[in-house]
Amino acid sequence: MPSEVSYLGFRHTVGDASRIPWVGAILVPTGARDLHVAGVADEATDWNVANPSHPTVYVHSETTPATDYLSLGHDGTTGILNSYGGTVALGVSGTAVLTSTASVLTLGAVDLVLASGQGIIIGSATQVTISDGDGATNLIPELQALGIGTAFAGGSMVLATFNATNTRAVAPILALVKGAAATQVATTAVADNEVIGSIIAYGSDTGDFETPVGAIQFVVDDVGAPGASAIGGSLEFYTTADGGSTLTLAFTVNNDQNIYVADNNGVVIGHTVGVSVNNSWNAGTLIPELQVLGTSDLDASLLVGGWNATAARGPSIILARSKNASIGSFTVVASGDSLGGIVWQGDDGADYLASAAMIRAEVDGTPGVGNMPGRLLLMTTAVGDQLPIERLRLASTGLSTFAAGSTPASVATSPGTAHAGAITATGGLGGDTTIATTGVGGIGGGFSFTAGAGGTAASATTASTGGAGGAYAVTTGAGGAAGVATVTGGGGNGGAITLLTGNGGAVSGAVSGVATGGDGGLATLQGGVGGAVTATTGTNVGGNGGGVSLIAGAGGAASGATDTGGRGGVITITPGAGGTGDTNGGPGYVSISTGIVRRSVQTIDMADLAVTLTLVPGTPVGTLMTSDVLYVDANSSTTENLLLPPEADLTGIILVIVNTGGESIMIQNDAGGAVLTLETGNTAVITCDGTTLRGVVGVP
Repeated sequence: MPSEVSYLGFRHTVGDASRIPWVGAILVPTGARDLHVAGVADEATDWNVANPSHPTVYVHSETTPATDYLSLGHDGTTGILNSYGGTVALGVSGTAVLTSTASVLTLGAVDLVLASGQGIIIGSATQVTISDGDGATNLIPELQALGIGTAFAGGSMVLATFNATNTRAVAPILALVKGAAATQVATTAVADNEVIGSIIAYGSDTGDFETPVGAIQFVVDDVGAPGASAIGGSLEFYTTADGGSTLTLAFTVNNDQNIYVADNNGVVIGHTVGVSVNNSWNAGTLIPELQVLGTSDLDASLLVGGWNATAARGPSIILARSKNASIGSFTVVASGDSLGGIVWQGDDGADYLASAAMIRAEVDGTPGVGNMPGRLLLMTTAVGDQLPIERLRLASTGLSTFAAGSTPASVATSPGTAHAGAITATGGLGGDTTIATTGVGGIGGGFSFTAGAGGTAASATTASTGGAGGAYAVTTGAGGAAGVATVTGGGGNGGAITLLTGNGGAVSGAVSGVATGGDGGLATLQGGVGGAVTATTGTNVGGNGGGVSLIAGAGGAASGATDTGGRGGVITITPGAGGTGDTNGGPGYVSISTGIVRRSVQTIDMADLAVTLTLVPGTPVGTLMTSDVLYVDANSSTTENLLLPPEADLTGIILVIVNTGGESIMIQNDAGGAVLTLETGNTAVITCDGTTLRGVVGVP
């Protein structure tokens, strides 16, 4: 073996046995494997470098050679390049393309290109395997940023641009690009419904990282074939259901820029979960798919607004119904089918399943193409219940029908419980006048009920009869019957009808001129005009004028030991009072402008006996008056006495008595005192103020 000195320095060595002469080499001894390249001035410098395990070259700087130098070596496994006292720069043609400090690696103005199938893993020496969204092991991303802990964002990525321009062209872009060919950067066009790319989030399921929790997918949405600079697109948003492992479509933003929520999904504004409410159609529960929830009227309101200059173009809320189970398909609805409704529900202390009221639309007749008859139902919920029932129906013909409502429960007392249902119509008060000169109070608000006119008959060759005018009927309910056998039974009174006009407005304040209170409101019930007949031949009869009918309910029947039937319902028409002032306004009045007042007539046969009349059954005992026009026949050979009811019962009544027999009749008060004598064929008119009877006799 040659001495150590004999092979130090520049020597020949074998680089390749085929090459002659041999290649040159620099050989270092095992005791000093470091080779230093430095300036002449550093010939005697002690570099204070430990003997490396493998030959290592040290290149020192000229200015600070002891602290700023580069080492190059190989440990048998890894080639090692170290820079001491500065950075490492890798350059091409004098330009640095890669620069590194102890903590930062900087790539210069060059592109970094990796071979297909290779990647960059940041933060770990191990790659993460995921799925492509289906939960299977089938994807190892080539760019991964992996981190641990919470003190730093080791698994985060930032794309940033810094400039003063506010356009997309200079903003950061994360681009997902797909071509339809297997050749890189080939520009073969993609197809409609083709997935361009996805952003998917995964979580560890204790076994792997292949279970997705949510995704945004970019899809071609172009019914026509995509072409140059023309590709329609949509965004699809997916989530994974509780306990699931695959993505399910939640909603889509299509190329028309509308949002389409998948069937059975919904939108909840103001809360993290939807609220369950009552299905008022079948008493079940449902979770509406569109909810606006809040803690005040400010964030629990819904606005549908429209802004345009066209009179007929207002905002709309449309409820549509088909009997086909496939969305967008057609199956005609049928008469009686519900088309939708608006429901009001309240918290009953346990849930929101109790409904207070509802407006519902239904098909009202047989529908067809271009034909959809409908009716509207107004429904409210009775006390003690949670489902609304029908109260008012507006039919396709325009007919309005008020429901009778629930019947009160039976009770063991007399009379029975009165029905709570009622229709109340109240005209508004006239406006007050407070001026200091001539003041006239406003007229009270009125109500007008007008029956429809009869249809006209225009036949020219046959007999024609115009239709009768529509009748308007107001009928109160009959009093309830009493069926008690052993105690006193009183039948319920028939329901009363009250039509009250509004009061005239009052005049107040200092008045220097004329002050007149407003007239009481005028009540008008007007029947429709009878139909006209325009035929020129045949028999012509015009239609009757529409009638106005006010019918009070009959008194309830009584049966048992002691019986008193209920009194018939009272019809009360009260004109409004005149407004007060220096000069009180005149009261309202009942006006019959044309026609006649037809009154009932009661016929009484005295049968040769005195007859006592009564308005109150049993008080006194006698003949019950059923009319204020009496046709009386003494039917006797002598004068008979006709005793009138007590004065208190006759207050305000105008009594007409006609002697239709051949004998005189002595008309007396209930105590037998003479009022007047009514001769044969004569007529008496008697009035009473509650204490005194006064009358006159007319001679035919």
